[in-house]
Amino acid sequence: MIRRCDVAVVGGGLVGATLAQALRRWPLSVAVIDPGGGGGADARSLALSFGSARLYRTLGLWDEVERDAAAITEVHVSRRGGFGFTRIRAGECGVDALGYVTSAGSLERRLNEALDSDAELRTSGFERIRAVVESVEVRSGETLVAAAGPDGPVTVAARLVVGADGADSAVRRAAGLPIRVHRCDHVAFAGDLSPERPHRGRAFERFTECGPLAVLPRGEERCGFVWAVPEPVADEPDFEGPRFPKRLAEMFGGRLGELRDVERRVRHPLRVSHAPRITAPRTVLVGNAANALHPVGAQGFNLGLRDVEALARLLGDASVDGADPASVVARYAMARRADHAMARVLTASLLGIYGSRAPLVPALGAAGLFALDRLGPAKRGFANLTMGAGWRRGEGAGARAALGGALRGAWSEREGEGLGAR
Repeated sequence: MIRRCDVAVVGGGLVGATLAQALRRWPLSVAVIDPGGGGGADARSLALSFGSARLYRTLGLWDEVERDAAAITEVHVSRRGGFGFTRIRAGECGVDALGYVTSAGSLERRLNEALDSDAELRTSGFERIRAVVESVEVRSGETLVAAAGPDGPVTVAARLVVGADGADSAVRRAAGLPIRVHRCDHVAFAGDLSPERPHRGRAFERFTECGPLAVLPRGEERCGFVWAVPEPVADEPDFEGPRFPKRLAEMFGGRLGELRDVERRVRHPLRVSHAPRITAPRTVLVGNAANALHPVGAQGFNLGLRDVEALARLLGDASVDGADPASVVARYAMARRADHAMARVLTASLLGIYGSRAPLVPALGAAGLFALDRLGPAKRGFANLTMGAGWRRGEGAGARAALGGALRGAWSEREGEGLGAR
């Protein structure tokens, strides 16, 4: 038996589950196809931007998400061994918090609970199908998604298929959309620690000779960390066992005093890629299926949520007008192009400038941080960009143009130590 729906979301992870919640506000039948089994065990720290928190408020989920979230009231960016640094404070940007930090597992649990328990979802054409996608076939008026679940094979006929199934997206492959994989030899370490001094809501982005290190507030007395390290360095003895906390403390410095109870929970290789085209007939890509970014700058997940926000708005308008959901494909591609490009440029530029060992480049980067800390409009423009909060009237166009030009000038895919495409 074929199950029919307006929209089939392939992938029920953080981005796919958020999209399902966003679509419930509209007269659309939705099927989420995902094998499940994650269980909310992911211990990685997620930095939710101001814009991402705003999305969850709009969806009525923020009260649940905020229970396990810590507010970021200041971001401190520095380079080890350099004289320059910049501090971005929430008050300077006219907000109570620049963003929030939670664990990926906690957010996954909250989203799963909402999807499984919401009576409105169950009675409005929503269906959750626990299955692994085996094939996707586009026909004239619909797309057939064949999947295998615990109760046998299932086929879903959807007027639009959304690939929210990660960097190895089966939907992307089935649609014949190309993928560009970028050179990235980094391994990510993630975990928790207890600082000697209170973090007071401060988040730190520290560029070290061993790779970028983020230390993020978690609760009142704990911090999470994400450290992206080159593969050869990650295999050194200092990154194993009891030596790891000492090396991390050495690279981070003493801004929070002694770093105690360092628990390294996650180690995984990083993959950086993007799809030059994110749409095909009756198919769109969101999240990592479209862009898998390096964690520096905490852009990846927040970019995926901006995909969700844009797609849900377009589909909602189409549903109110009685239009075919596939009619939004071209508009979605147009709407997301600039944001995707800027996020890729931003992450690659940060790595190219502050991770480079070329002569003078680190010094120029340190000088840039020093200058940014003292230029109010540019700093607010940079903050708005990273917060996903939009551009404020009167300062947006100039700051965006200046920042965008500087980043594009600093970044090159041919950069030997950056993220060159291959």
